[in-house]
Amino acid sequence: MARFLNCHISTIYRVINYYCCHHNVNYGHDVDRSPALDSKQIKQLDRAIQKNRSATAAELLSITNFNTTERTIQRYRLSLGYRPRKSIVKVKTNHINEQKRYQFALLHYRVRIDSYIFEDE
Repeated sequence: MARFLNCHISTIYRVINYYCCHHNVNYGHDVDRSPALDSKQIKQLDRAIQKNRSATAAELLSITNFNTTERTIQRYRLSLGYRPRKSIVKVKTNHINEQKRYQFALLHYRVRIDSYIFEDE
């Protein structure tokens, strides 16, 4: 039976013992935590995120005045499908600097790179 259900034999015995004591097989499934936000609060949070896309969890918490933590707001934001955006740092160069970098690369392409990397630790 354990091989058929792809579990350990001790799990089978635990379920049988639980059934003998409680006459129920819902082993631990009816003791869930209630959600931190109800559906009305989730919709309110969704509208607040849509209005302030770049708001942090602390700012959203102060806007909505929910009795919860910043981490909970972050989790609900991720569950609503909002993903963090990473800012892309673009190097501002002009044509002369690009030529200098290209010339340097041409001159030093056979040099050992570890002689140019410095670590401060």
